Amino acid sequence: MKYVKLPKTDLTISNICLGTDHYGGRIPEDTAFTILDRFAAMGGNILDTANIYGKWLPAGDNASEKVIGKWIKSRGISDEKMLVATKGGHYDLQNPSVSRVTRKALRHDLEESLLALNRDHVDLYWYHRDRPGVPAGELLEWMEELVKEGKIRFYGASNFTSGRMDEAASYAAEHGLTGFVGLQNRWSLAAPNPAPPSADTMQSMDAAFYDWHVRTGMPLFPYTSSARGFFAKCAEGRVTEDLNRAYGNERNRKLFGLLSQHAKECGSTPYVLGQAFLLSQPFPVIPLMTARIPEHLQDFEAVSECVIPDEWMRQYLACGIA
Repeated sequence: MKYVKLPKTDLTISNICLGTDHYGGRIPEDTAFTILDRFAAMGGNILDTANIYGKWLPAGDNASEKVIGKWIKSRGISDEKMLVATKGGHYDLQNPSVSRVTRKALRHDLEESLLALNRDHVDLYWYHRDRPGVPAGELLEWMEELVKEGKIRFYGASNFTSGRMDEAASYAAEHGLTGFVGLQNRWSLAAPNPAPPSADTMQSMDAAFYDWHVRTGMPLFPYTSSARGFFAKCAEGRVTEDLNRAYGNERNRKLFGLLSQHAKECGSTPYVLGQAFLLSQPFPVIPLMTARIPEHLQDFEAVSECVIPDEWMRQYLACGIA
């Protein structure tokens, strides 16, 4: 598996980050342990979780972090061997209109996360949501307190706009801070169909945001990076009505045709090429990739090592940025 040095940090990470959102729920603990074992064995060294993952289950706890913590303890995994990124400040699922992006809530979530993870610090801590009414500089200072206390090493933002990222970067430069070292927003090669207006605050890639990443070089850790496996399921003939409503459009069908043609030429698959597209950008991209069963990991190394020819990249980009 290939590795990248995360700018502005001393972290060298695998160019694929393993997503763990359904551990302890849809993915039972024993299956999660096997997936984690295999990811580590192939050289993967960074996990993505969040304090909110699992709080929708009947037990209402941070199940994903607890499974990871049990795995770390049972395997004797050192801090250096496997890096952990988690997120705090997600809104309360029972009261989504009230922001929890506060200094108090952030500290509460982090302390709960550290206890579950069996660690005294996390390597990368994300704001799970923004709170536009709070100055970006104040958000940075809350994180800086946690850095000084040794509870986090570096921090990033999830579901922030480019304007808010620029505001934060200006404050960091003026005050001699490292600031945000990454952004975690939604992106895949497949473009989603327009959805009804939502009260949620997730942020997605578009052409303007893409240009911003190219200009700033800000690393992106995209979630929903496979568009729920859209291209893989197209290849296997098992696109559901729900998935077709979400991603079935002319642009994606054209891209699937290109991916299928190129996959035949190089002995790969549309899924691998679609994920490798994300790794082939002029700015650092570390996609969050999930495996529901251990067998899904077989493509991770192929994605990590894949180099897409420039001409193919031009053809994909000519379809527009999703």
